[in-house]
Amino acid sequence: LNNVLFDFDKAVLKPEGKAEVDKLIAEMKKHAKDTVVIEGHTCNVGPADYNMGLGQRRADAVKKYMVENGIDSGRIETVSYGLTLPAVSNDTPANRKLNRRAEFKITVVDDK
Repeated sequence: LNNVLFDFDKAVLKPEGKAEVDKLIAEMKKHAKDTVVIEGHTCNVGPADYNMGLGQRRADAVKKYMVENGIDSGRIETVSYGLTLPAVSNDTPANRKLNRRAEFKITVVDDK
């Protein structure tokens, strides 16, 4: 499962992001006890407090899409790390693009 990337200063899922989330939705429908934490991240452009809110809006956008597509909201937690946990250095525009993302931490529960 790849990270979901966002445009600069946006919290709107793009078609390629929805395609990634659709993979997660399909797996969660097969495994009804699994849960997920959606982590929202940003690049380092802008104030830290603003980016913390933007990261949360990104995570919430993914959660909203998942709920709209049949996943119970109680199985989804969201958190924002803002600009505090970059995936890569923020030293180039291309790298900053990679840091504007949502990541997934899935807890698999044995259905047996």
